[in-house]
Amino acid sequence: MADLQPLINGKRHVFASVRLNFLGRSVTGFSSISYDDTTDKQDNPGAGGMPNNRGRGNYKATCKIKLYQFEVVGIQKAAGGRRLQSIPMFDIVVTYLPEGADELVVDVVRNCEFLTNGRALSAGDMLSEYEFELITSDIKWHAQTEF
Repeated sequence: MADLQPLINGKRHVFASVRLNFLGRSVTGFSSISYDDTTDKQDNPGAGGMPNNRGRGNYKATCKIKLYQFEVVGIQKAAGGRRLQSIPMFDIVVTYLPEGADELVVDVVRNCEFLTNGRALSAGDMLSEYEFELITSDIKWHAQTEF
């Protein structure tokens, strides 16, 4: 096993190392992507008012992506000109490779669909972008093969 050195003044996962691929396209026209998942949990009290077990509820994943206007047009063209909300489910593959590293990190945001479609333009804008909310079934974290 290689000795692990603390990373001081080095590089780790940064936005510039992120690569996205979905709908059969490499997506370069984006300024942010965020995704997370949660599981409902609660302590269940018993005798004496203290919790004696923990209940687990439903799993939920979320995803948002901020796309540049030219990318939105490209996605709609790739989908045959359909409204974004009419595009069938797709996975988003998010790949990170830090400079100098040899371990590729791959997350897969699964079964995505656009919930919204829109544009936002303002006077003086030098870049047109819009944040889209997606519905997703689950997230496969860093080459995770099962839950």
